[in-house]
Amino acid sequence: LISRYKLFNEFRHEFVGQLAPFRHSQCEIEERHIISALKIQEPNFGYLCTETLRLFRYYGLEGKREENHRVMDMYEDIEDPPFGAGTRLARKFLRVLQEVDGEWNLARQSRDAESGEQHASRR
Repeated sequence: LISRYKLFNEFRHEFVGQLAPFRHSQCEIEERHIISALKIQEPNFGYLCTETLRLFRYYGLEGKREENHRVMDMYEDIEDPPFGAGTRLARKFLRVLQEVDGEWNLARQSRDAESGEQHASRR
């Protein structure tokens, strides 16, 4: 799944905004054109891709914030999803990433609050 999203992201960065290779047209390539050309049926594919990759960079393999065990367990199970199960698993994976992100942000807020209290008590 992540490898598919990365490939789509490469296409998006390379082609979106370029002029379509038609002789008599000045049409710019848009994300929806790439999705259509790849025959992707998921209407929210661009969002799923962007948000999943963003959060995976934080909590996935060698994550910037942490390598979360829940994310990694699910990643290993869905990297090559069975035919027809891709969208359901993609949405579930994104939900797990969002939950982990929410938990990380709550823990950070708690640490920041404790740090502020310790600073105030030292004065």
